[in-house]
Amino acid sequence: MITTVAFDYGKVLSGPQKADRVAELQRLTGIPPDEFESYYRTDRLAYDRADLTGREYWTNILSRRGAPIRDDLITQLIAADVASWLGRDEAMLAWTERLAAAGVRLAVLSNMPVDVRGPLVQTHGSWLARFEHTIFSCDVKCVKPDAAIYELLLAQLRVPAGEVLFIDDHPGNVAGAKAVGLHTIHFSTYAALAAEPMQEWGLVI
Repeated sequence: MITTVAFDYGKVLSGPQKADRVAELQRLTGIPPDEFESYYRTDRLAYDRADLTGREYWTNILSRRGAPIRDDLITQLIAADVASWLGRDEAMLAWTERLAAAGVRLAVLSNMPVDVRGPLVQTHGSWLARFEHTIFSCDVKCVKPDAAIYELLLAQLRVPAGEVLFIDDHPGNVAGAKAVGLHTIHFSTYAALAAEPMQEWGLVI
């Protein structure tokens, strides 16, 4: 039986990254849409792990692009990036409410830089309070898919890996969780999630 469901935040609880904000990042950096993701992801885990500040992260991107580096531009980039992650998937949040009402323990395990974590807590604190544990990579200096971050989750929950279901949109993160014994679902949409055989795990949907 699953006693705990742990969720990634970005693109799972948050819904998709906001397209208008991503377009703004592309415009501000001058990076074409078909190249932007590569620039964005190169140092992202280091940013999520708090090895880099937001200023260092965006300076690296602008430097690789050969773009001018200005304080006001970096401030705009950080703001647009943060705003891109502050959505919410109402269907997913409604499901977490049903799980909590059924006595299922909830957790968040997310790769997230400091710049996003603060505004997230301020914006979504009301529903985040539903989650017994919230582990953000910037606070623990460790990122998915490193085994250590899943082991930290299990240590905080004090339950066997076989009692935990982990839901994430990134295949590598799902594989990392599976490697330490968690049950996993690779997330795409709530509709696809609702088609999973939750009943055999004793979960409502």
